[in-house]
Amino acid sequence: MKDWQQLFQNKRIRIVDHHDPALLGTAMASFAADDTLCESVGRSADEAACRFWVHDNTVVLGILDSRLPDVDNAVALLQKKGFDVVIRNSGGSCGDAGSGCLKFFVYFAGFSGNGNSFGL
Repeated sequence: MKDWQQLFQNKRIRIVDHHDPALLGTAMASFAADDTLCESVGRSADEAACRFWVHDNTVVLGILDSRLPDVDNAVALLQKKGFDVVIRNSGGSCGDAGSGCLKFFVYFAGFSGNGNSFGL
């Protein structure tokens, strides 16, 4: 790829606005939305998508975090303080997805040449 602008050339870009935490409710619902968008965009060579979201009082742990010593104690402490804690099946380290933290994901189809979608 010569430059990033080729990713958007001749593409319809779908914007999905989940900035209101009440729309999806939980981080797990948010991951389901990500999976759905990946599938949808992956089937369409002329489409890209960008999704924005926020979750109140949420900490998302990556798969590597789940292997840390005392992770169970850390999760229990966060839950005791009112945080929803989710361990996702990908990613490296934890991230705050709480109030005031706007997250976004951009989805492209066929970038790798095999028709699969991926996100940034």
